[in-house]
Amino acid sequence: MTQKISVVMPVYNGENFLNDAIESILNQTFTEFEFIIVNDGSIDRSLEIIESYSKNDNRIVVISRYENMGLLYSLNEALDRAKGEFIARMDADDISLPTRLEKQLLYLEQNELDICGCHYYLINDRGDYIDAALVPVVGESFPVYLSYTTPFAHGAVMFRSSLLAEEIKYGCRGYKSAEDYALWSELYARNYAFGNVNEFLFLYRDISSSLSKVNSKSVKKDAIRISKKNLQKYEKDIYFRIRSLERRCFSKREEEIISICLLRLAFYIGKFSALLKLRSISKRAVVIGTMRFLIESIR
Repeated sequence: MTQKISVVMPVYNGENFLNDAIESILNQTFTEFEFIIVNDGSIDRSLEIIESYSKNDNRIVVISRYENMGLLYSLNEALDRAKGEFIARMDADDISLPTRLEKQLLYLEQNELDICGCHYYLINDRGDYIDAALVPVVGESFPVYLSYTTPFAHGAVMFRSSLLAEEIKYGCRGYKSAEDYALWSELYARNYAFGNVNEFLFLYRDISSSLSKVNSKSVKKDAIRISKKNLQKYEKDIYFRIRSLERRCFSKREEEIISICLLRLAFYIGKFSALLKLRSISKRAVVIGTMRFLIESIR
């Protein structure tokens, strides 16, 4: 039976936060979904926890194995099984707020988009709020963001399953880390329509044991490679988009990212003075952008 949404969540030794993650999906205001959970060779109580929920909710589809095959393998395995018109990602240590699926689905359909995310809060291992992260909501911002960073929190995205028909899979771009950044860059290059719900719908758990922290050096190395490729590919596009963005109002976070992109772009195409005049950037944003740019340049 075809579902409207397939939620896919890989799990590896996730017992500490797994209950919260699963319940946050089962308690969504939108209920027409299948929930594919992949137990990727966990040696803790993860499978026991997953099965305790699957016994009481037939929306849960369990895939389990003894061997740990890794995140990308598990994601592709879940995507091959997915029957939904839309795919929603979820991670085993994060939390989706109750209206996430409902609002993302509505936003995708109303705006004829292919993929969207949302703003998100960062929480620690105790569930305390420690920060907030804004993602781009203005269409012109996406190539600017992609020249420096990913425009989505990976676990918070929803996209059309039709993207999979063109064999767009995880792990096929030659990067061991920052695979989501590479994937979004490829999708944007193929002219898929990007967007983000202008609301906080997700809690991202920022903990030392997360894959992005454990593999931080590898992630950063790959991210810089992807960033450089995007800058070279979109330098003229970014130049004109920054000009169109200069009249808009931004949060401090957006100003920081745009200023960083501006400085990086200036470095690549040799128009430092001219580019700085494209928009009125706050002194704070310029200082932060310059410091980060210099730090990354000498590493």
